[in-house]
Amino acid sequence: MKAGELQLLNNVRSVRPRQVKSPDLNPATKSIDKAATGEKSFRDILADRVKETTRLRFSAHAVRRLDERQINLSSNNLNRLENGLNRIEEKGGRSSLILMDDMAYIVSVNNKTVVTLLKTDAMTNNVFTNIDSVAIV
Repeated sequence: MKAGELQLLNNVRSVRPRQVKSPDLNPATKSIDKAATGEKSFRDILADRVKETTRLRFSAHAVRRLDERQINLSSNNLNRLENGLNRIEEKGGRSSLILMDDMAYIVSVNNKTVVTLLKTDAMTNNVFTNIDSVAIV
């Protein structure tokens, strides 16, 4: 069979390559304004998806604490934290301590952000200030 017949049988259309300009390698003229073109970076798209899937965010400090202490939060734990945050928000809390299992989370309710976290064994002799509410989940 000829290539044209195979293309017809497989519903393949021939495509002609377009004329492509040689790339401009001059860094001074290479700036691309993604906002003007309407394109989003991978980082922006990922951040949008994360915001859609969860209301609760973690500060850079809290993420560092999770990494340092090798703490993995399951989706069940995240749901419990979000439920605790929702209950605090309903009661008018602004900055809260959420106790869950063997962990304590300091949460900014207005920003829906976990500011920091620690294990309960590290809470001995610690003082929590500027907290207006506590939730046990």
